[in-house]
This record gives sequence, structure tokens and C-alpha cells, in this order.
Amino acid sequence: MAGIRSDSSSPTCASCTMQEQEVALEPGVYEEARDLGTPGLSAKREFERRRARERASSRRGLPLKITFVVIAAIGGYVALQIVAAIVNGATKSHLAAHAKPPWPPSLAHGLGLLFGFVAAVGMARSIWGRRQTTEAWGIGGKGEEAVGSTLAQLASKGVISIHDRKIPGSRANIDHIAVAASGIYVIDAKVVSGKMSSRRTGPIWDRGPMQLLIGGRNKSSFISGMDRQVETVTRAVNGVGGGVSVEAMVVLVGVQVGWFERPLLVQGVWIGWRKALGKVLTKPGAISPEIRQHLATAIADRLPAA
Repeated sequence: MAGIRSDSSSPTCASCTMQEQEVALEPGVYEEARDLGTPGLSAKREFERRRARERASSRRGLPLKITFVVIAAIGGYVALQIVAAIVNGATKSHLAAHAKPPWPPSLAHGLGLLFGFVAAVGMARSIWGRRQTTEAWGIGGKGEEAVGSTLAQLASKGVISIHDRKIPGSRANIDHIAVAASGIYVIDAKVVSGKMSSRRTGPIWDRGPMQLLIGGRNKSSFISGMDRQVETVTRAVNGVGGGVSVEAMVVLVGVQVGWFERPLLVQGVWIGWRKALGKVLTKPGAISPEIRQHLATAIADRLPAA
């Protein structure tokens, strides 16, 4: 599989935030990685932190917030009565003396109660409802757990997985790193809905690079940061596995896949789903189990858990 590829022969600068450490490759002896991480742990922690902050915020000024909800309910009811009065007044001259108005008091009252209730619920949701940005962390964490479950099933086939690692000098993290016989794979998990496709979106005279689309929407942002993740992992294994390729992958959790669907290669990044991921990671390669363990140890030690 083609992909973003790098190797340990790339030059590194003296100001790099990660100190390079040599790992001796003694025949038949290797060190077991100490902390392989937990899939989605940092995302789950961030979700819980944000939810706790939202709960604390919702408890502050509770009487005032309840007042706002009551005002919204009363305002909704009154607004409907005003509308009813305007409609009835506008049609009054066209009605016979014995005819009922288009909005009789009983109808206006019932609709007013309904509109007031809807207004109160809307106000309550705006005050106490979960924020979309907070929910995104929870959804993202579940996506990482799903991919982590797939990777765990590949352990019996010689694939070593490291999860949720920090990128030095950044608030970003790497979801998963898989060390397989065919190379090292940096894996980002994304929860999506819809079908995936790729095409060039520029004008006919300059089509530009290939773009990733999910459900018809441009999601090329999914692959924009993968080069930095590849570079980070490449530095982490410097001095351990010379010439081992490091490739980028984005796994789409929840993507709609047709019978004849195939993974995509967009701007050098493999794009696919969980089942297809296993086929890539278990393909034959020249990296021995001992070297794989050394590589996993170096990654786990040099890239702390997020």
C-alpha cells in the first residue's frame, strides 16, 4: 500500500522536542513495552471534564435560569394570543354577525399553551442542553474505542498496537499506532455517516489535489494533520528500526460501504473502514517479532500517553 512514507534516515534537528534514545537490539532478547495506552482515554477524559464544567455552570444562578424558562413560556403563550387577536380582528368585518372567528378563544388558548411549552423547552435546552463541541469529544472517544477493539483482535496475528499518544509540542494526539510485519501505521479514527468518495474540486484549468468527501461534504481536514503524526512516529523509532516505513491511515467508523467499495488513497493517506484495516495490517512483511517489540517499546517510551 502506498502512503505517507518516511524512514529513520531522515535528518533531525538539534532543537527537536523529542530526545533520541538508542535501543540495543540484542539477538533473542527484547524489552516489553511498558504502557501501550488505552483507546480513546484522553477523549473520554476531555468529554467528562467538559460535562462536569457544564453541570457546574448549570447549577450557578439556578433561580434566574428558571425565571428565564418561565418568561419564555409566558411569552410564547402571550405571543400566540396576540396573533389570534390580530387574525380575528383582520377578518371580523368580513364575518357575519353570528359567525365564529377563525381563531376562537378555545383554539387560541390551546395553541398558546403548546407554543408556550415549546418556547420553555427551547429555553431550557439552550441553558442546560449538552453542547455540540462537548458531544463531539464523547463521539470521538467511542470511535477510537471501536478501532482499538479491531486492533486488539489483530494482536494474535503479530500486530502490536499503541494508543492515545501525545505529539510533543502540541495539544494534539495520535489515536493509534500499529506495528506490523509490513511496517508501522499511524491511525486516526473518525466517526462519520454517509458514503466516502474522492475527487478534485478545483476549476477545470487547475483541478488541485485530490479531496476526501464524506456524504458529499469535503472532509479533507481529516488528512491534513497526518504528515505531522507520521513525522512524530518516525522520530520516535529513530535508531531502532532503520528503513521501516511509517504510513498514515484514517479509519472511518460508521461509513457506508457498498459491496464493491475499495479503500481510497487521498494525498498519500489510506482511507478505509475497520474491516479493511485488518487486511492491511496483517499482510506479510520482513519485520521480525523481536524488532516489532523493540519498535513498540521505543514508541511507547518516547511518546507518553495523552
